Amino acid sequence: MRMIAVLAMLLFLALAAPAGAQSVDAAANALKGDPVYVAPDAELASQVDAQALQARIDSAGAAPLFIAVLPQSAQVDSAGRTLIALREAVGRKGTYALAVGNEFRTLSDGFDAAAAGDAARKAHPDDLEATLETFIDTAGKAQDDAGAGGSSAGALIAIVVLIVVVVGGAFLVLGRRRARREGGADGVSEVGHIEQNDEFVRLGDSIRALELDVTLGDPSPAAKADYDRAVEAYGRANDYNAKGATAAVDEALDEGLAAIASARERLAGRR
Repeated sequence: MRMIAVLAMLLFLALAAPAGAQSVDAAANALKGDPVYVAPDAELASQVDAQALQARIDSAGAAPLFIAVLPQSAQVDSAGRTLIALREAVGRKGTYALAVGNEFRTLSDGFDAAAAGDAARKAHPDDLEATLETFIDTAGKAQDDAGAGGSSAGALIAIVVLIVVVVGGAFLVLGRRRARREGGADGVSEVGHIEQNDEFVRLGDSIRALELDVTLGDPSPAAKADYDRAVEAYGRANDYNAKGATAAVDEALDEGLAAIASARERLAGRR
């Protein structure tokens, strides 16, 4: 009997991850058409009104903002990892909010969404609709603030972009020459691709390893901000990888790994 129970548990674990991945893919496909997706079998589905939330996103000027409410069975390893998987599957920059089971996670390419999500949930621990409305309003304000700051810094950004283009062009030429030297007749070096894949795995594993440390207990806000930057950098690296922008992938991965290192230092009390 014990052997049967063990085999049953192993079978359950083997099927749970693929089922979760399928649920995430289904949610991502839905979010490509509508910004709010509520799975009918989600534990908190009865607490939210998808149409009202979509209207709130529009009125708050919070787009692009994507919301998914999924059942616990959709979780892939952890709530944080599920959110990362959802962001990757949708493949669009923006702000994301995920309720999976009874857990709530947020991330954004434009502001500290993790802190905003935590604050919204703390203010409305038993009301997911109110939590999401508060988070949407915060995201909309962040968009407004970013727009105001962007207009005043337009000239400076233009100068910086010009410098980056000139310097980047020079490095691109040098990089191509080096690639031709290292890659042989076809000018392609397989070493770079292998190292980059290793960095993807390393960053992804590091994010998963630190998730509990920054989501449980009372970690420092700075450590949590570093962790969120690592998650955001991981998403950008995936976007650039899909476009074949190798240099941008390397930069995003380096940024993510640096943020992870900083988070570890802060959690250990060394910063």
